[in-house]
Amino acid sequence: MVFITFFCFGKLVLLYGLDITNPRITPRLDDGYNKPLIDRSGYTLVPELSDEFGGTKLNLNKWRPHMKNWKGRGAEFTPSNVIVKDGCLQLKSSIKDEKHLEEVYSTIDTALTGLQRKIDINLWSPADYGENWDSKKLSSQPLYDNLQDLGLKAIGAAAVESRNEIAKAGYYEARIKISEIALSSSFWLIGGGTEFDITESMGTHTLSEESDWLARTPYEIQSAIHYHNPPPKTSEFEKMKYLAPKKLTEEFFILGFLWDEAETKIFYNDQEIYGHDLSSIPEIDPKIFSSLKRMIFDCEVLWGPWKGWPTKAQLSNPEINTFYIDWVRVWEPN
Repeated sequence: MVFITFFCFGKLVLLYGLDITNPRITPRLDDGYNKPLIDRSGYTLVPELSDEFGGTKLNLNKWRPHMKNWKGRGAEFTPSNVIVKDGCLQLKSSIKDEKHLEEVYSTIDTALTGLQRKIDINLWSPADYGENWDSKKLSSQPLYDNLQDLGLKAIGAAAVESRNEIAKAGYYEARIKISEIALSSSFWLIGGGTEFDITESMGTHTLSEESDWLARTPYEIQSAIHYHNPPPKTSEFEKMKYLAPKKLTEEFFILGFLWDEAETKIFYNDQEIYGHDLSSIPEIDPKIFSSLKRMIFDCEVLWGPWKGWPTKAQLSNPEINTFYIDWVRVWEPN
């Protein structure tokens, strides 16, 4: 038995753990970050937004196994891909229909090569196009919309969102492990015309191995703040990109998000890595961010034109196609 202590929110916290045999799926308990649920000085736990995912079924009183107002981006949110097992919420990716997956790959191939040819979906990969990969062409209208529609028919993704818009200023933390395929694994809040992307991370991309993205992608935590209502000059604050010291796909880590009226801060394993001043865009009243929000975990084909679509081999491999959430805990200031 290993015991570790550290200070968190002004309190001494005792951690404990055991060695386990399957770190790919089950979180380690002896890594110093499997924090027991404790009272935080000055904060109160929000049970409606917190879950240890220790059972065998999703608590449908808290969570919706899809998104109420959105089918998904490039892949459809599929309730059967939402699983609670091995002490984790598991969001899986899958192939819904191989015929439509062939259409996705064929549409990309024709756009890049100008040819009409039979695609072998078992072998297809964006990496094969090398320098001919044209992200601007693939992201242009109406081709991009067509690929999105085909993706909804071809690929199954997963999402879990809070039943109600009750998320407000406080401290949010989740212990997660990113899937190892070319879909995003995301943790975010949205509501009242504003959005906090705590992370949008990918385990890999499918472009040429010469791309420096290959080295960065599995380490990169990407965060952003969005304001969806006009008329500011920009709809997005500066994006944050942080390279973690270890691959986000190899082990569980804690991602924290502190939100108050003046600013937001992001934490990686209890270390602050970035912050946003909510008053930094003069056209936006920072009070607008105080609106109640839904909390969401999901997977999407988020950067298909820029980092490539997932391959059949990725989507079919249960060893790599899952986004794991060990627990989520939300705290409000007293």
